[in-house]
Amino acid sequence: MWVLIGLVALLPVAGFGACGVVLVGGGILIDRAGAGQLATLGGCPSSQTPHPPQGVLKDSSEISVGLPISAVGCWEAYADDMLARDVYTYYISRESLGDWRLEETYAQTMYIRLANKLDAKLLVDVSIETGGGSIGWRPTRTRIDISICRCDPDLLKG
Repeated sequence: MWVLIGLVALLPVAGFGACGVVLVGGGILIDRAGAGQLATLGGCPSSQTPHPPQGVLKDSSEISVGLPISAVGCWEAYADDMLARDVYTYYISRESLGDWRLEETYAQTMYIRLANKLDAKLLVDVSIETGGGSIGWRPTRTRIDISICRCDPDLLKG
């Protein structure tokens, strides 16, 4: 169900049958189905995200995927006292994956794509870097950015 906020006319948008928020002539069009889709992820921050070994959640936010928006998800930022290379090794080891399957990884940039073994549309992107970035962490910590969505795998191919 769509809800229109603002004084604008509801315009049909071809191919826009998913969820999220769209700016329409100064108003905001919100798809309430997005909330249901986010619930399938366990909310935000997501209860289904494969958490870092010693990670401490520092920030999270709901995200939208695609234009027009075709999925919603969650972004999470963690700080971890482990070295970045050790966190990367943790995420790609079979023992740590559990219900997740390694889809692709790039060791040089420490990027990882995971897919859920039971639901191929449940995807996780992990980016690992040294330092806390702009969220005010100690410079010796490792930053882990995780995005999770239930979306078409082809949509996220770069």
